[in-house]
Amino acid sequence: ADSTGFKGAAPSTRRGIITFHIGSKVRYRAHAWFGFIILMSHTSEALDLIVDHLVVLTDIVRRFKGGGDGALNDRLHRAIIEAETEHQVSAQSIGLCIKLTMSREHWVGKHRLVTPTFHRLETALVALHRFESVKKYFHHGPALARAGPVELARQWEEVKEAFLETCDSGGWCRSSVAERLDKWVRAAESERL
Repeated sequence: ADSTGFKGAAPSTRRGIITFHIGSKVRYRAHAWFGFIILMSHTSEALDLIVDHLVVLTDIVRRFKGGGDGALNDRLHRAIIEAETEHQVSAQSIGLCIKLTMSREHWVGKHRLVTPTFHRLETALVALHRFESVKKYFHHGPALARAGPVELARQWEEVKEAFLETCDSGGWCRSSVAERLDKWVRAAESERL
């Protein structure tokens, strides 16, 4: 398992600066992806500002990974508060936003489940807490090696419900997301046989 407790999540921290070309303008965003959590700053034309934001995001990740035991949402919240204090910034001042992403290849093939981007820390922490109960179902390797088809279907329904609730709380249309998931599940059906 990675530091988020999710087996099968992204294997390492990915962080850096993303460049956006919009017409003749260039904008930047700091980005840190660890486990299934993606932290982002707001975008800006000021590269030096975004480098500062990347330092803050990197510190949040470091503190989270070293944060010991406890619920994921509590650990992330503590890491953010400590980094805010250390760097004399606020989550709001750097435009901190969070989204979650995970792979469920057995059910949706190569598609990744990606939540809406949460711009309010409280909402993101609730979303993270929602996934705490289903994290035990995320593993590397073939799904059928760990559980039978009936148990895997039950687990998928729990993960799917947590994902749909999270997307709904993030402002996405629950029925549209459910329809897309069902389409992916049907498309991946031949791979499960």
